[in-house]
Amino acid sequence: MPRQQAQPTPAMPAVQQPSSPSPSSQQPSANTYSSGPNTQNPHFSQPTAYAQQPGQPSMGRQAQPQNQGRGQQGPYQGNYRYPQHPYAPQGRQPNPGQYTQPGQQRQPFQSNQPGQRASGDKQNISIKHYVAKFAGEDEAGVADIKLSSLFSGVFKKHTKQQAEELFTCGTSRTTPNILDIDANNEAVKPWLFSRVLMWLVLAFVLLCILTLSFHNEKPLVALIMVGAIAVPVAGIVFFFEVNVLRDISFFTVMKICAIGGIFSLLVTLVLYEVTGAGRGDLSLTDALSVGLVEELGKMAVVAYFVYRLHARNVLQGLLIGASVGAGFAAIETAGYILDPILEVVAYFGIQVGASGDKSAMQDFGAIIDQAVQESSGLFLKTAFVRAWSAVGGHLIWAAMVGAGLVLAVRALKRFSAACFVKPQFLVFFGVAVALHTLWDWNISYSDYKLIALIIAGWAVILPLISIGLKEISMDKALVLPARRNPQ
Repeated sequence: MPRQQAQPTPAMPAVQQPSSPSPSSQQPSANTYSSGPNTQNPHFSQPTAYAQQPGQPSMGRQAQPQNQGRGQQGPYQGNYRYPQHPYAPQGRQPNPGQYTQPGQQRQPFQSNQPGQRASGDKQNISIKHYVAKFAGEDEAGVADIKLSSLFSGVFKKHTKQQAEELFTCGTSRTTPNILDIDANNEAVKPWLFSRVLMWLVLAFVLLCILTLSFHNEKPLVALIMVGAIAVPVAGIVFFFEVNVLRDISFFTVMKICAIGGIFSLLVTLVLYEVTGAGRGDLSLTDALSVGLVEELGKMAVVAYFVYRLHARNVLQGLLIGASVGAGFAAIETAGYILDPILEVVAYFGIQVGASGDKSAMQDFGAIIDQAVQESSGLFLKTAFVRAWSAVGGHLIWAAMVGAGLVLAVRALKRFSAACFVKPQFLVFFGVAVALHTLWDWNISYSDYKLIALIIAGWAVILPLISIGLKEISMDKALVLPARRNPQ
């Protein structure tokens, strides 16, 4: 049957066929059709060529699909390719079976993008899913951080020079260029925090020997302080290493820890006086008021340092928040360790005062030494419990608040009062308050509850670290065009 010539549609200009094509342009096994640019839509051009396969009937213009110009691929698997629309999502191409022959049912869209789910697939709902959702990020772009990879550097040998290079970063001369930063999850392998923790634990053990074995009350203050700061300071170093931007010096971090811890405690005590919270039996309502007041006290100081340091990355927010939380936790832990000693001192003081022995009252050092010996089991247990549980307490709660605030600042592109009503901030602040409330709630108090809350807290922190690394990759993509095309 003779082949009919297709008539051009109004939207597509007719193809100009050469009257006498040259022998070199003719193909023995394919008929070639070409078209010029589409003058009706300047964003894309019409297809340049269609190569007819041997033995395949001619298509002509009437066989072209109706979805032309929408970034979709036609039904025929030849050399023909429809152009990508400039506003269509990049990389979205249909599967081979998406468009079928006439009369067949059209298959649902199946995405070929890595990490994207098809519409019919069941979503794997996890904590990472909700963290990415409330952070305003696509879950597919938030990679999982494997603990085995994250802590792989702890068991490797490192030099003194490597440690010194970490502690000296963050100045105008030692802050790396963002284009030189490796923002891959596999590149984040903190290790120095483990050495800091090891040396502080060793110092605490030696101070315990000096105080208890030699009956000397002089190292008591150092014993309490080292026991209080060991885990919080190691936690600060961890977040300091995770901040691969290396734009906040360790001096600034310790300043945030000391000043931020004191001022956050000051704000908290003022709020306690105003609200009257924390005076009950730590029921659910009372625990909620305590958690809300203390997180508000830390949030005020975190917000100040986020503003002063112009933090625009989640990793910076995590470091600032963790520094404030570590300072708060160290002061609070020192008080809890001292409580049993003070109770015994008060008891012996009352006993000596009632006896009327003035010489005994003058030997206050003996009273302290006896109080330490009597309460050694209790305050050492308090120091131990407060130490291992500090990894999931104020340290990460304040880090969540700092990360949420930076996410809100990044969404608004500036720091303002509106940041505190953005969903990114409110959600993570609410998570911190909820974890704090459950921590203080006076139910069957056991180590299992603390372990569960620590795991839940870090399940939120790890996706936030991945989001911070993704932000660095996005910022690098913005810097590269500016470098290539300077104004």
